[in-house]
Amino acid sequence: MEENIKNIILLGENVNTELKEATNGLPKSVFESVCSFLNTTGGYIILGANDKKEIIGIKEELIEKIKKGLYNTMQQ
Repeated sequence: MEENIKNIILLGENVNTELKEATNGLPKSVFESVCSFLNTTGGYIILGANDKKEIIGIKEELIEKIKKGLYNTMQQ
């Protein structure tokens, strides 16, 4: 699975893939991407990678906050 994600990142952004840095938490633009994918054929939103196809990661202390924020917002 990890190798698959790396390959998707190397292909960069396109109609089915969005790369989001998420260095300071869940970026608000992630919800725009979710809506776009819901209105098309779907796709991948990869947090912890930038537009230059670099894996920058997510600070360990932010992971749970990001997961909870995404989950809670989707439940509304």
